[in-house]
Amino acid sequence: MTATGYSDNTGSGAVEQIIAHTDLAGFVREGATHAETAGEDAALVGFNNGAGRFSQGALYVYAYDSNGTLLAHPHLQNSIGTCLNGRQDPYGMENIRALRDTAEPGGGFIAFIWPNPAQEKRDELKIGYVVDDTWWVGPGVYLSEITEENASPPPRNPGKPF
Repeated sequence: MTATGYSDNTGSGAVEQIIAHTDLAGFVREGATHAETAGEDAALVGFNNGAGRFSQGALYVYAYDSNGTLLAHPHLQNSIGTCLNGRQDPYGMENIRALRDTAEPGGGFIAFIWPNPAQEKRDELKIGYVVDDTWWVGPGVYLSEITEENASPPPRNPGKPF
């Protein structure tokens, strides 16, 4: 595990295959460009629209401020305006804090576990790409979309860290 997420230390190149399959960086940069040209309010409305151009099934753009407050997310409408910094995945990773820490120094890729809306909100491994501006935005792709197999993490054994 890295400081900001889970690493691919299997030697299989799985992370590279996922990144090649979906242009996450291009998708998030399109969202960031939209925010710059349309303005924050219009961009957030667009990001919240589950049927809009920034929501393509389980691939969608979300936005948070630097404090971890959710600004836009097409599948978490009831949490808009809520600080999610303390949210932890089943392994104790604070997802939003890790995403923010990846976005702030210039952005990049991160692996984390998140409920997949296309799979009945089942927790799955997700590869995201985040960038920072006044607030940070990012999309992600669930591993199950690439492999077409269940990408749920194994059950956590409290006696073993991983």
